[in-house]
Amino acid sequence: MDFALSLISIDNIMDLPVLLSGIGMLLVLLFLVRFLRSIFSLHLITAFTSLMYAFAILVVLSNFGGQIANALGLENAPPQSSQHLLDDRHQRLA
Repeated sequence: MDFALSLISIDNIMDLPVLLSGIGMLLVLLFLVRFLRSIFSLHLITAFTSLMYAFAILVVLSNFGGQIANALGLENAPPQSSQHLLDDRHQRLA
């Protein structure tokens, strides 16, 4: 059990870009909800596979999340801002 939990690093997942970590954590949450629903309806194989999928997503995000972000081009994306730079004549700067 300790070995399995050592494969997951929450700090590494939180250091990923929000788009990648948010979608990954949403998928994990959905699989955990599916796990609980399957446990209560006594579908044990579905519950087990849902738990394994959630664990696999966490392992992949914590170990290879940086490489996935680089491959998707999320690391070098400029931060989006709702404010635009204006000059003294209230025209947008490039």
